[in-house]
Amino acid sequence: MEGKSAIESIHKRIGHISVPYKFFVIVWSGFVGAYGLTRQNPNAPIKHRCNKNEKTCRAVRSTYCPSDIVWFYNCLNGLWFPRQTTGQIPQKTSGSSAAVLDDHLYIFGGMIEFAGNSQRHQNDLYRLHLPSLVWEKLSPSGIKPPRCDKGVAWAYEGKVYFFGGYGPRPDLASMNFVFQADITNSNGRMGWNNNFFAYDPFSNSWFKPNTRGVTPDPRAAHSACIVDSRAFIFGGRMGEARTNDLYFIDMSTLTWSRNINAATDRDGPEGRSWLSFNFVSRRKAVVYGGLRQYGIPAMDYWECEFSENYERLVWTKCVTPIEPRVWHQASFCENTHELVIVGGVSKSPYDMEEEDHIDQMKIIAYEPSTLYRSNSIPSKPRSRCPTCRKV
Repeated sequence: MEGKSAIESIHKRIGHISVPYKFFVIVWSGFVGAYGLTRQNPNAPIKHRCNKNEKTCRAVRSTYCPSDIVWFYNCLNGLWFPRQTTGQIPQKTSGSSAAVLDDHLYIFGGMIEFAGNSQRHQNDLYRLHLPSLVWEKLSPSGIKPPRCDKGVAWAYEGKVYFFGGYGPRPDLASMNFVFQADITNSNGRMGWNNNFFAYDPFSNSWFKPNTRGVTPDPRAAHSACIVDSRAFIFGGRMGEARTNDLYFIDMSTLTWSRNINAATDRDGPEGRSWLSFNFVSRRKAVVYGGLRQYGIPAMDYWECEFSENYERLVWTKCVTPIEPRVWHQASFCENTHELVIVGGVSKSPYDMEEEDHIDQMKIIAYEPSTLYRSNSIPSKPRSRCPTCRKV
């Protein structure tokens, strides 16, 4: 791949994962999708959307990104490079949960291509050794979590934790969490969950953490970020509602907080799914983009300042308008103090065309670039906000 086509292959995707690792941002898998008449592309993986009045059936045509290629963005010099992986390579996937622990990238769940013409949820766990780029499909002991996509993950003290998602109704015997059935599109066979589970690499086992407090409601397409010993969860969708609630779990005591945004929800961002929520310092987090109620793409981003104990917060809406960006991924690079935003679409994913995929990454700098970075890369085009630039 060379030139513009190579760049577009990085940026034009949704349903991908993006995680920070040392001074890199890692991007993997996802897909490019567009809606069209089913008869125009009968062999593509499809998801139907019917219009009974017009007697037509529209379906999303999904072109999945290669799963054997992992993209690395070097935050120090601003360059992308692809890396070929080997081993037990996962299938092409969208909506996986991902986290980095030590030198390993862990991938769980998601939607995979199945039988050439359809897609299905899965609940496999893969691990990529980042120095050698060798994949391994893990077979942990314990109760395997149900199939789902659009959940979140984070790492803490040698373990990987997962929360929420959307997928098939699990067996009652394994359902030790809340499952909210989706009665609008699947007759209750699919739905949202608030499953909180974890993987221990040392014992190669699944386990269910014993938590205190009230677990947040089921949701999917939410966002999570961990700072110090607190893992935060913002937004997401359940049923027809897109929420702006904000919870954290104190990982040192496994205690869930209340909705700490309840008192300020009218002063902050509207409820949304397919957003990004990232800490850019110990007391400041950023909410960027997403899909608001009624399928309206968000054209804003917000900064949130927390008190010392994280129980109080103040929202500030950034005055610079942004282009709509939905189902993107954002990672904060601590080496350069930059928020790196990759992928997404400018419309609702339910109504997207291929041209709605965003073919540029966006970088928001929260501190001046390091001397090394300033001297080693050429200047880049800047957006109207002096702290933002597109690449």
